[in-house]
Amino acid sequence: MYRKIRITAIAMVLAVICIASSSGTLSYFTDTDDAENNFVVGRVASSVSVYKDTNKTAFSEADYGGNNPLVPKKEIDYFVEAENTGNIEAYQRFRIVIPITLKDVISLKLYGNLSSCDVKVNDVCENEDYKVTYDDSVEVESVPTYAEYYIESKNILAKDGKTANWPTSALYIEENAENIDLSELACGESSNNCTLGVKVYSDTIQTYGFDNVSSAFVNFTETY
Repeated sequence: MYRKIRITAIAMVLAVICIASSSGTLSYFTDTDDAENNFVVGRVASSVSVYKDTNKTAFSEADYGGNNPLVPKKEIDYFVEAENTGNIEAYQRFRIVIPITLKDVISLKLYGNLSSCDVKVNDVCENEDYKVTYDDSVEVESVPTYAEYYIESKNILAKDGKTANWPTSALYIEENAENIDLSELACGESSNNCTLGVKVYSDTIQTYGFDNVSSAFVNFTETY
């Protein structure tokens, strides 16, 4: 049964952040999806990078080799940074996108002053810098396809500016994953042939015409 899920996940993964390696253990974040302006009214171009720590250390396959396998209750720390590559200041949010087939296996775990808040339970986790929400079923062409975490920044992202004070977080393998063969979350020899299919997007919208970040994204059309 899970092999069918694995095949479905492979179909979802094109130029995305991937986790897991050819040995069946965790590999590394390999790519991200950037927002492009494309002359859509309101959107601002941005780029996004994912690191394993706040020193901007890139993930490598050696980080999660044979001595560090995927297991239930495992946490994969990471740091995300977005840059406003447009020509105006913008409201910004991150989207952590997980294939719906894995929504009960992989979760976003928040650290810092948000660590006491489980967004799946509370619906909203919020501090002075960020508002985090969760949607357990996002449809693509009328088909439930993803579960998504939205992390809205309450701080305006200046032209050529980069995000700061990212709420330290991790991907978390749930306890109930013990009944799943986690080796099935492996990549092939190519890091682009991964099955976990976790994507990170940076969405950016002009500040003009919107009172705050939440109002800016009310009618935002998401891309995948």
